[in-house]
Amino acid sequence: MKFFELLEQQAGKEPWSAPLMLRVFGTAGLRKFELPVRWMHASGALEINAQEKEAAAELGRSQALVATAPPETVARRLLDEFYTDLHAKVRAGKMKPKSMRLSLRPAVSLLERADAGWQRTPDQAVVAELLDATPGQRAALSTFLGFLKAKHGIELRASVVGRRRRSGKREALGKQLAALAKEQPRPSDFESRWLYTALAYFHERSSAQAKSLLKEGALTEMDVGYELVVEDAKYWLPKPPGAPTGVQAVE
Repeated sequence: MKFFELLEQQAGKEPWSAPLMLRVFGTAGLRKFELPVRWMHASGALEINAQEKEAAAELGRSQALVATAPPETVARRLLDEFYTDLHAKVRAGKMKPKSMRLSLRPAVSLLERADAGWQRTPDQAVVAELLDATPGQRAALSTFLGFLKAKHGIELRASVVGRRRRSGKREALGKQLAALAKEQPRPSDFESRWLYTALAYFHERSSAQAKSLLKEGALTEMDVGYELVVEDAKYWLPKPPGAPTGVQAVE
C-alpha cells in the first residue's frame, strides 16, 4: 500500500512509467518495494532496463555529492545551481548522467579545499593546489569553472601548476621568513607580516587566504609559537627568533 500511495501522490496525472518510477523511488527504493515492482513487471505494466537503472543510480550519486556541502552554505548554493544546470543537460540528452557525476566531484573537492567551512568561493591558488594534487581532474573541473564564469563572473583557469613552480614559491616564502627573522629593530607591523608569511609557508595558503584566516580566527600565544583556530581547524605557527611575549592584534 505504501508503494502505491507514494506513487499516486508523486505522479498526479502522469502515466506510471519507468522514468517516473526511477524519479520517485530511485534504484534503492525500487529494491525496497520489490514485490509490487516485480508484480508490475510480470503484468507488463512496467519495464525498467539496465541502462535506465544505471542512469538513475548515477543521478543519486550526483545528489549525494551535492549533499556533501552543508545546507545554507555558499558552497551548497553553488553546487545546487551547478547540479540544476547539469541535470537540465542530462534531461535534454546533451550529457550523460555519469558525466554529470564526474563534473560534480571536482567541484565539491574545489569548494571544500577553498574553505573547510564551505563558506568561500575558490580562487586561482586553490585551483592550482587541487590540480597539482589531482592533475587528472583538469578536464572535469573545467565544466565547473565555466559555470562559475558564466553565472557568477568568477574567472578561474584550469591550468596545472607544476610541483617545481610550487616548490619555488615555497622556497621564496622561506627566504622571506629568514629575512624577517633578521630584521632589527622590528617595526610595529612585524608580527602581522611574520604571521601572514608563516601561515602561507607552513600551511601552503595563498597570501589572501592567510590574511583572511588570521582576520577571522582566534590567535593564542604559546611558549614556542602561536595557535590559530578558525572554526574547527587549528594552525600552529612558530615564533620568530627573539619574539617578545604578548600577542598583538592582527589588522
